Amino acid sequence: MDKTCSEQTKAVVETREGFHFPFAPEGFFLIGIGLVGMILGLVFKLYGFAGVFLLFTLFSLYFFRDPRRCLKTGPGIIVSPADGKIIQVGRIREEEFLKAEVNWVVIFMSPLNVHINRSPVRGQVSGRKEAGRAHLVASRPEAAGENVQVFLALRMENGQGLLMKQIVGAVARRIVCHPQVGDNLRQGQRIGLIRFGSRVEVFLPDPVRILVRPGDLVRGGETILGEW
Repeated sequence: MDKTCSEQTKAVVETREGFHFPFAPEGFFLIGIGLVGMILGLVFKLYGFAGVFLLFTLFSLYFFRDPRRCLKTGPGIIVSPADGKIIQVGRIREEEFLKAEVNWVVIFMSPLNVHINRSPVRGQVSGRKEAGRAHLVASRPEAAGENVQVFLALRMENGQGLLMKQIVGAVARRIVCHPQVGDNLRQGQRIGLIRFGSRVEVFLPDPVRILVRPGDLVRGGETILGEW
């Protein structure tokens, strides 16, 4: 049990994940291209060509890494869905799914962060929507409304709704979001990722107490964003 977390929350359980392949399956294709290119370069003695593909392979391995985590779970907590830096915490009117004034937490994911996204709570997917067309820098406020994004609404065990948004950045061009409406998710469960630098927003209903502030560094599945 994490002593800091146990002081802040009730009934927090820390669970070390079992064996999991250390790289996200979504990256296998790019990693494979890099390895093939590197091998061909070595076979034909095109060492510059091989060097470029070696760097590409190393970058792909680094970007698609998927480390094991000590998951924080509990019915009264909301964990971070992503690794990154908190860039905004506040109140906002959410009209798409929650239709209420709620707490708003924004996480910026740089290309150096682990990009696996996780479910912040245990619950059922009650809604999903894709929107946006732009690819602005993810840290800019306009990115929240204009960039390509996926809404994922969850109905928690206590009956409350929670909304999570995956939003692409200037370099990112693809959002992977596996859950569909009706799916039941575990807290901390892997649900997808975003390529390559992006942001994740979480909309939390009252009376959730927010435990993070702008500038904090968070880890998906481990950092507690708020509690009931």
